[in-house]
Amino acid sequence: MTDKPGTLLDAFVLTIDGRDVDAQIRLVHAEDGTETGRLISMPYSLEVNDHYPYNVFGYSPAQYTDMLKRHFDTLLAEGEDNGTVMCIPLHAYLVGRAHRIDPFREVLEHVSQHADDVWITTGGEIADYYLKTYYDDVAAAIGMTKAETA
Repeated sequence: MTDKPGTLLDAFVLTIDGRDVDAQIRLVHAEDGTETGRLISMPYSLEVNDHYPYNVFGYSPAQYTDMLKRHFDTLLAEGEDNGTVMCIPLHAYLVGRAHRIDPFREVLEHVSQHADDVWITTGGEIADYYLKTYYDDVAAAIGMTKAETA
């Protein structure tokens, strides 16, 4: 959170609506033509959101589990050199039901088997790491000045 006055956007570090990418990207709020803070977009996997498989596509818990495992395996392979993010949007009223939780546990076990290759974390922790480790380099690569990234 920033201590300088500005827009509501200044209070946020990340947004989770990047549905077309599997990596963090930098967003700019330039209503008046100036950078007002640091904001990145965290990938959001709408296609693996438990709402769609269960409520729209009518998947069984086994089908949803298989889909998540295949999604993970693909992102793991794709991210070997540059990293990717797998976001699993969940709702307690869907995946948290007694008949669905054990199949989902299989997904967590599958992901945990790759603990040496992946970082199991939160969106906030990813945002903090990205901002500290990559944001300035990315900003420099696209020609932003240091003042514009503050």
